[in-house]
Amino acid sequence: MSINKLVPVRDAIFNACDDMGIDTTGQTPTLTRWAVAAEKKIGSYYGWKKKWAVLDVKNCKAKLPCGAMKVQYILVGDHGCDCNDLVTNLSGWATTFVPAINDTFLVIDTGGSNSFQCSGVKWEVQDNALVFERNMNGHKITVQYLGYEEDCDGFIEVNENHVDAIVAYIKWKFADRSRYSPIKMDHTDVAINKNEWKEERAMAIADDSEISDTDRQQITAMLHDPYVGHGLEIGMH
Repeated sequence: MSINKLVPVRDAIFNACDDMGIDTTGQTPTLTRWAVAAEKKIGSYYGWKKKWAVLDVKNCKAKLPCGAMKVQYILVGDHGCDCNDLVTNLSGWATTFVPAINDTFLVIDTGGSNSFQCSGVKWEVQDNALVFERNMNGHKITVQYLGYEEDCDGFIEVNENHVDAIVAYIKWKFADRSRYSPIKMDHTDVAINKNEWKEERAMAIADDSEISDTDRQQITAMLHDPYVGHGLEIGMH
């Protein structure tokens, strides 16, 4: 299995501009939006990192960080942004008392140093914000989520093997947008760029799905286990 490191998505933006012979000046916001859209269409679960954030609740909503992709846990109160041990210690205990809501739960800090109380307050994610079923204005909440890493300039980081696919997506979107400009690209060229994006996206997804040598060995051992694998099936014939 190839090892893919994380690189800033701007690398893909610069590559696309270089391929098309255009200047990024004035177009960076649009090109970045296209690049992020491409990354989300490729899917990057294994590129996401566990992160934490302390958010302010205004009425029934708390805005999530832009790079958040999946919310895992919520703790009411400001527990800082390095609360891995806190969440780990509480998760097994709290889920035995609170019905799972999208595999998450809400824990309310009662003020004691080691005192916590579970609550069944329901919530959902809407428009990149946590929306609670009741008004929680003034509360602070600590959120554990999976999201993109960002470089020092605020660009999200993506798997290195996604760069070619993101470049292809930007080139397709640029060609497609030309229909609304005085200088239009030929319809055939737009279709070619779209097909290139589809092919590169499929290759990136396939590369992400490749299993490691260790996983392959474990699967092979399981399939040859006479109690659970092919050995049992053969023995029954």
